[in-house]
Amino acid sequence: NSTVWRLYIAQGGLGMPDRDYYLKDEPQYTRVRDAYKKHMRALLALAGKSKTEVEYIATVSLAIETRLAKASMKREELRDPEKIYHKKTTSAFTRFVPHLHWDLYLAKIGTSFLKELVVMQPAFFTEVNALFADTSLDDLRAYTEWHVIGDFSGLLGEKFLKENFNWARTLTGQKKMRALW
Repeated sequence: NSTVWRLYIAQGGLGMPDRDYYLKDEPQYTRVRDAYKKHMRALLALAGKSKTEVEYIATVSLAIETRLAKASMKREELRDPEKIYHKKTTSAFTRFVPHLHWDLYLAKIGTSFLKELVVMQPAFFTEVNALFADTSLDDLRAYTEWHVIGDFSGLLGEKFLKENFNWARTLTGQKKMRALW
């Protein structure tokens, strides 16, 4: 129905491309995982964090991302429309994940008028709800801080750009950084 606006919410929160990078111990995954840890530490240090803060933020963030990866659907499951389309009322979803305070979030982003949404991976959000319930606020802040630094590092200057390229090279094999223009 093209006259209806509906919000889709999906799994996420990972810094590496797929759940397998966190969960599999095959050489191609451990190589990338090790490079990701190095990348995290490098960006956090560039952002001015002390060695103690770098280790804490990187360790906590990787642990949370690994937990999210375990709850994430596999790629082949994501291709099955029957597995990723779960329409819920916003009030039912709020009851389903009470620690996420979904009603407050919808109000803050100006979409409290939405009465229904599509939850693409309900099991993932069950785990996110549990994560919010049993993870310390300091750990959640560390994870959020890492993602803010990581997500915006491309805007923070040449040293950050070079570090991002080093990480991208690990993932893509790209030999040379493209010109900024």
